[in-house]
This record gives sequence, C-alpha cells and structure tokens, in this order.
Amino acid sequence: MFIDELERDYKERGYAFYCAKQDANTTVSPLFIEETESGSRRKRILLLTHQLSRTGAPLALFTMAMVLRKQFDVMVLTVEEGDLVRDYLDAGIPVVNAGRYWERRVVFKSFAKRFDGVIANTVLHFPAIVILNGLPLPVFWWIHEHENYFSYGRGEIPDPKSLKENIHIMVAGEYVRQVMRMEFGYDAPILHVGMQPLEGQMIAETEQKCPVDGAEIIGEEQERVLHFLCVGTYSMEKGQDILVKAYETLPKEYKAKLSLTFIGNEEQRDEEVYRMVRELEQKEALVSCHPLMPRQEALAFYNKADGVISSSRREVLSMVVLENMMLEKCVLVSTATGNAAFIEDGVNGYVFDADNPLVLRDTLVRMIDCREQLLMIGKQASQIYQQYFSMEVFERNVKRMITDFIV
Repeated sequence: MFIDELERDYKERGYAFYCAKQDANTTVSPLFIEETESGSRRKRILLLTHQLSRTGAPLALFTMAMVLRKQFDVMVLTVEEGDLVRDYLDAGIPVVNAGRYWERRVVFKSFAKRFDGVIANTVLHFPAIVILNGLPLPVFWWIHEHENYFSYGRGEIPDPKSLKENIHIMVAGEYVRQVMRMEFGYDAPILHVGMQPLEGQMIAETEQKCPVDGAEIIGEEQERVLHFLCVGTYSMEKGQDILVKAYETLPKEYKAKLSLTFIGNEEQRDEEVYRMVRELEQKEALVSCHPLMPRQEALAFYNKADGVISSSRREVLSMVVLENMMLEKCVLVSTATGNAAFIEDGVNGYVFDADNPLVLRDTLVRMIDCREQLLMIGKQASQIYQQYFSMEVFERNVKRMITDFIV
C-alpha cells in the first residue's frame, strides 16, 4: 500500500512517522490504498504545517483536514511536533515529522508529486511554493501572517505575481489581504477559518471545575460583577500590559464592577509583561491569573464569563475572540486585532485604538455603563460567526476554492 511505502521511506531517512493503526476508534487501514475494487482510488491531499500546537493556524488547518477527509485521503507533513498529532491520529490521518523538508528539495518534490493536491499552511512554507511552482499539481497557499513575517522573509518569499498557474494563494482575512497588497500589490481571495460549534455537554462537564463565579453582588446597588477574560501568551504583541494600565486608571467605583482573569502560558512569556500582570493581581482583589489550560477547560471559563478583551498590538485574527463571539459573549478588541473588521462599536462588540490604555479605559467605562446591553451585543456578535466562520460556510468555501480544482 502507498501508506506502507511512505512509512518505510521516511523511517529509512530517520523521520518520525505517525500512523494510527486500525482499532475501534480509527480507520486508517482503508486509506491510501492504490486502487479500490472498482479500479479507482480516492484522490490524495498533502497538508504542510510548520507545527502541531492546538493554536491559531495549525488548528485552522486541522479543521480544514476534517472537511477534506470526507472526500480525500489526507496526510500531514510537519516541521515540528505538538499535541495536535494525537488529534490527527484519532481522526485516522497519518502525520510525518520531516523537519526542514525543503532542504531535501529533490526528495520533497518527488514525494509531493504522489499527491493530487498540496495545501501549504502559512507563509513559512514559501520554500515549498518555490519547489512546487510550475508542476502539474494544484498547490494552495493559505497565508495567515502579519507584516513582520514578510519582513523576515523579504527577498526570499516569492512575489505572487511571478508564480505559475498551479499555485493558488488564499489569505485568512482582510488584515492579511492588506498586508499582501502592501508587500506585493497583490489582491488575494479570502478563505476565512472555520470553527467547529461547541458541544454543550462537554462545556457543562468542565464548568464544574471553573472558578469563575457569575453571581457576585457588590455594594448597595446589588449589581453583579462583570467578569472578563484576557487570554494569550504574555507578550508585548498580545498587549496585556495595555490592559493592566487601563485597569489601573479606572475610577474606583468602576474597578468594583469589573473582574479580570488573565489566562496565559507562564513558561514562554515576556518577563516585563508577566510581572505587570502579577503585580496587578496582588493589588486588585478582582484580578486573577491562571496558567494556560486545555481548550475544553478554557471554554468553561469563556462560557461563564461575560466576555473577552483583546488588547493586542498586532494580531491577524484572535481565535479566542472568535470563540467568544460564537458563545454570544461581548468582545472588546483593539483596532490592531483582525476581528475588529467585523465589529461595529457598541453594536456587536467594542473597538478601541490599539496601544492606547486611556482609550481602552474609557471603552471599559462605556461598556460597564451599558451593561444591560451586553446580552444583546453578544447575540449580535454570534451572527458574525454564523455568517463568516461557521462550519457550513467554511465547507462551502473550501469546496469553491480548493476541492473543485482537484476533483
């Protein structure tokens, strides 16, 4: 079988090859068979990912793989490992950790030609685009990154206008399309990410462990404390320091009405930003910090909170914000967050100027003063998810922009 041959080839080269064996939960064995009894076979798609974390672009590619596997045999080639490998294997999708595969140009080119289509996820796979350019093989380049990544690869990333007809470029949102216009004068079509709807039962099971209490009472006004989250790696790019400064300058009566929970990776962090967050936690009774947690546990936090704040200095699309929009929560986003393109201030969320703590403070005050509107704002936010990011819309767009070119 094709899959056995690939496994042998890659193990001989010292690569890690993962393939779930057939059992009660996986059905890998029928995949990648050279021919079916009718003399034909399912077409094959190779997915290229830079890593396998359960975040951002890798997670977006996994969602695409779940759509593609309904019609194609799918294999993943990754540069680095991560927890997402288990999800692929549970879905019956084999994974090859080939490291810097582009350095073996001839081997990779020969390997890719055994598929009927290739999807390169993120701009970081530009070496693969160069290698595959002009082959009789449809290649789809899904770009998610902001301008800094293009600056890093300037002079090496190929100009889209110079690529042959077999290379199809897609961007993950308007933010990235603007970057492509600025860098290359190229107007790329948008393929928004898709997001699986959340299962209520799963959330209910984890909510029991969630410490967020949505029923606190303050003062004589008998008002519930609003609880908002800030989720992401502690870094200047994510901008938690901006939120810290905004909260510190809130009038006392507003601090008493707003609780903040920071959730982030405490191992990979910017020390100054992390220090500012922890100092705020020590000073303010309604501020808390939690380490990064599995997605399902995080969803329990989202479901019990009133909303989420993204104070990023630069972020193409916040998946955390998108998940909260799906859950009908109120979202506050900086103008440097890609989600801001979908937010009408005060209608389906709040938007504030990036890198401006005082404007964020004023936005928080405005949001607290209009607290009776938050449920309606959250419902309006969920309509954006349904219109642009639901699985129904995503599957339709994948068919139109990818599978119709392969079938």
